[in-house]
Amino acid sequence: MSKKNKLPQQQVVPIGKNYVVKSGRSLPIISCKMDETEGLNSFVITRQIPNGNFIVGMYMVDVYCLGLKNTTYRINLNREEYEDFMDELGYSLSGLEDCDYAIAHNWIYGGIAYAEDLGFKPNADFNISKYILEDDTEDIPLIEFEFGREGKPLYVSGPFDDPSKIMATLRRNVGEGNFNFMSQAF
Repeated sequence: MSKKNKLPQQQVVPIGKNYVVKSGRSLPIISCKMDETEGLNSFVITRQIPNGNFIVGMYMVDVYCLGLKNTTYRINLNREEYEDFMDELGYSLSGLEDCDYAIAHNWIYGGIAYAEDLGFKPNADFNISKYILEDDTEDIPLIEFEFGREGKPLYVSGPFDDPSKIMATLRRNVGEGNFNFMSQAF
């Protein structure tokens, strides 16, 4: 076969963080799930890659104070890996149910905005996992949710928090007496 008649080799694009940043928002959302517990809402959003595999973003929103407290993602899971992963999540998030994407979107971005007003930034992994979400524009219907508790931020300490740092941020940004605090025994 002459060089002229050679077909170009199909280029295989590695699917990693750069792929998520460049293409994540253009992939179809095939699943959006929510687990709602007292003060914490967790979301699992799945998009499908053209090769048939999946990208999954997980988002834990502290609706009382810290906003997007935790987020992580998994990239290029095949069907079996995806099903195993979702089964594992089902054990830790026992109330995982289907939800409308607009609900998840508004809880996540609303939580981020609320927490930023209090002086908190979203978890660092949001620099990648945000590309699994749609961009926060007017294309997504706005749903108003209430953040805080009884009109004030309520900080409920978690096992991986630095309570003194969080309390100092609250004192500095909202003032003593303008927030509530609850410690959990672990």
